[in-house]
This record gives sequence, structure tokens and C-alpha cells, in this order.
Amino acid sequence: MDDIFNFVNYLEYIEFDIGDDDNYIPRRYLRNVDDPFELYSDDQFFKRYRFPKRIVLDHLLQLVNINYRNKRGLPIPTVLQLLTTLRFYATSNFQVVLL
Repeated sequence: MDDIFNFVNYLEYIEFDIGDDDNYIPRRYLRNVDDPFELYSDDQFFKRYRFPKRIVLDHLLQLVNINYRNKRGLPIPTVLQLLTTLRFYATSNFQVVLL
């Protein structure tokens, strides 16, 4: 019988004490924000993606036109989606390939 009372007390604690906005703990999202265009030199970029930086920035990004209306779900930026796809097409692998 004590277990039931403990459980009810716990539910009341969750509903009233933790449910307040004052006790809200924001989520932390860990994401690597390195820009591949700045991180890699022209040769390294070409080895990874099989396209020069200029072609990717000027032509390929214009072909892929994805605009997010909001940041809901923290969408992956269009540039990183394109580069991930190019990397997969170039190596048939998402992981780093040793050359």
C-alpha cells in the first residue's frame, strides 16, 4: 500500500514541481559546425568530394534549392546535405577513406 502512495506522491511532484517553466532545462544540441569550404584546402576538398569548391558553390548549390521555413527539428543545412551526397557518390562510403 505504501508503494501506491509513493507513486501518487511522485506523480504529483512531477506534475506540479517539474512542470513549472522556472525549472525548465533547455536541451543542448551538440553539432560540429566546421565549414568544409574553410576547413579544407582546394586539393583536400577535391579529393574528398571530386568537385572543386567553385563548382559546388556556384552551380550545384543552385540546383539544390531547399529552403526551411523554420528551424524545427534542427535540419541539416543544405550545403552539408549536398556535400554528404557528393562524398557518398565519390567514395561509396560515408566514412573517411584513407588515400
